Amino acid sequence: MAQTPKPDEQLLPLARERFISLTEQLFGGYGKIDAALAHTFRLAGEMVETADEIGLEPQIGQALFADLTRCADTIILSRQQFLKVHRRAHKIRQSTTVGWEGCPFFFDGEPPVTAASPAPLRSVA
Repeated sequence: MAQTPKPDEQLLPLARERFISLTEQLFGGYGKIDAALAHTFRLAGEMVETADEIGLEPQIGQALFADLTRCADTIILSRQQFLKVHRRAHKIRQSTTVGWEGCPFFFDGEPPVTAASPAPLRSVA
């Protein structure tokens, strides 16, 4: 007589096609968030230069730059939340019938620096 596996030992039936679709959507999400962040930073630079060119009063420029900074901060917080969603989805995926593939960089602690990622900034005295 076959034993019924415990609920926490049963693998969830995830189709490989669905896994690939979700993986592509997740990484596409990073691209879209990063594009919005890059656009916001470029816009901020343009606004600083424009404010200088037109002689914008410092207090008006300050308010504008502070709003742009808050906008960028919000995008960064959204990216952080998106990463949390990705990590949670990855943990669920580990309980599925799909083999190990896709997101090997998740683990506890800080991600390692690889050839594909930029070197960390050094402290300069």
